Amino acid sequence: MKTMTCAQLGGPSNEALAAESFEKIAEISKAPATQMCQQGDVAHLLAS
Repeated sequence: MKTMTCAQLGGPSNEALAAESFEKIAEISKAPATQMCQQGDVAHLLAS
């Protein structure tokens, strides 16, 4: 199991994401980032 934070992926938070591979982590990170941008979260909008 691999774990990375949003910040390690270039995002603004320290939320941890875990999956079996980096590719899966990258895949699952898209949904929360998209949701935060749609909600108008400035930090995520600036990071995208």
